[in-house]
Amino acid sequence: MRVVVDPAAPNLLREDFPYSRIPPIRFEGDGVPQALPRKIWITDTTFRDGQQARAPYTVEQIVHLYDLLAELGGPVIRQTELFAYTPVDREAIAACQQRPGPEVTTWMRASLDDLRAVRETGVNETGILVSASDYHIYLKMNRTRRQAAEDYANVVRAVIDAGLRPRCHLEDLTRADLDGFVAPLVTSLQELGRKARVPVKFRLCDTMGFGLPWPEASLPRGVPRLVRFFTHTLGVKPEHLEWHGHNDFHRGEVNTVAAWLYGCAAANGSLFGFGERTGNPPLEALVIDYVGLTGDNAGLEFRSEAAEAAGPGVARLLRGDDDRAGAGFGHGPSLDQRKAEPRLKGIVQRLVNAGAKAVVFDLLFAAQADGDEGLRAALDKFRDHVVIGSNFSLVETDSGTLTRVAAPNLTLI
Repeated sequence: MRVVVDPAAPNLLREDFPYSRIPPIRFEGDGVPQALPRKIWITDTTFRDGQQARAPYTVEQIVHLYDLLAELGGPVIRQTELFAYTPVDREAIAACQQRPGPEVTTWMRASLDDLRAVRETGVNETGILVSASDYHIYLKMNRTRRQAAEDYANVVRAVIDAGLRPRCHLEDLTRADLDGFVAPLVTSLQELGRKARVPVKFRLCDTMGFGLPWPEASLPRGVPRLVRFFTHTLGVKPEHLEWHGHNDFHRGEVNTVAAWLYGCAAANGSLFGFGERTGNPPLEALVIDYVGLTGDNAGLEFRSEAAEAAGPGVARLLRGDDDRAGAGFGHGPSLDQRKAEPRLKGIVQRLVNAGAKAVVFDLLFAAQADGDEGLRAALDKFRDHVVIGSNFSLVETDSGTLTRVAAPNLTLI
């Protein structure tokens, strides 16, 4: 039987996370074999982690984005999560529950007070904050491991007794003592679920973005080895595992795909990657990788409309017929074949009206095109806010090297 090891001092894994240098990347001699689950899917945290990166969404924005999630992800984006603390939170939950789309779940701290608020929403599943590393347990929560494990068990038991499915968010897992704390904790929580005949899910949280995607990467940072630790060592079924990544070291998306490839069925992301600090894996990127891995795009719809619902400055060019070179899926038109400059005029208008101090087009409008007149009007109106591109190139001639300036066409400037 696995027992929680309760040291007098926290184990901060100083060899892996020294304060004096960038954490070293370590490898084992052998790699972990791929184990892509038969079924994989996506879950959403736009209204939870995404809320921690921007001004709070209104109820109307949440409902609209929820509808777009349903269109983008169809049957693939299975769940979304919301806070349940404020009247606005609960109003948004109620509104989304009345609409077709991903299952609405909540997020709560390991607190019985939070559970009372969650129960009132009528959801069937809730995430629970279950901090896994000594950084969190000792230095943030001021608890011991045994105290933390007892608190977690009591709350998970109460969640089950309330008729809800518990989803334990193992925070800071990639800096945690896996054998000394995580393994006995997960084993005990699974046992609670078995006795109650309720599956306990585990969200594997790379809270600081330390995860590594390579099959040879060492624990606790190696994503393939970490997922295998749960599936093979601890016996957690792939469908009860979910990966939640962060992008602090620019590996949020690739780590999430690695979690899929090595045995984790669910991948968590947010629209446009909005999330705490550097953000989460972008939901739209996960959809693309899902299709790439499975070949299944049934029920999925790729649109750019969600960008404007999320707020100014977010416009993602998701369609190949957009007016930018090479943007979107497939081949976009060249810069000299722009066919939709009225859109650019509208973009400038909306961004400036929304408070943008500067709108920069990293584009060279070299040739004349339909719509130049309208774009020129927008540039004149907002001349204190808009920057458009020019370019310098070096040209070899018989007289030597000359500098050539490529400027926008004269109808614009």
